[in-house]
Amino acid sequence: MLEGTDAPDPPRAPDPARHRARPLPVAESRLLGCVYVDPPDKQGADADVFLWVRSDEEGGDLEEVLEGEVRRWLDAEWPFATVRWPGRDLAWEDWDRLPDA
Repeated sequence: MLEGTDAPDPPRAPDPARHRARPLPVAESRLLGCVYVDPPDKQGADADVFLWVRSDEEGGDLEEVLEGEVRRWLDAEWPFATVRWPGRDLAWEDWDRLPDA
């Protein structure tokens, strides 16, 4: 569990050679969202990170806490020099215009 929350731990290390997703359940019957750490499709980063939470959790504490914990986890545990967050730190329109990897 993330400290001070009911949110699950961030996902474990993905296979950097291919796309991996980790669902984030609170209980086996309720999926909260998912985190993706992908090899980049566009030039300029070592990894592209996407995450989503259920629509009834969007904009709430879960989304904010999850993003913060995933960012800390990536910084601490992965050797990526540049992690890109399309749709968060970079507008989707700007990401679309980047050259393909």
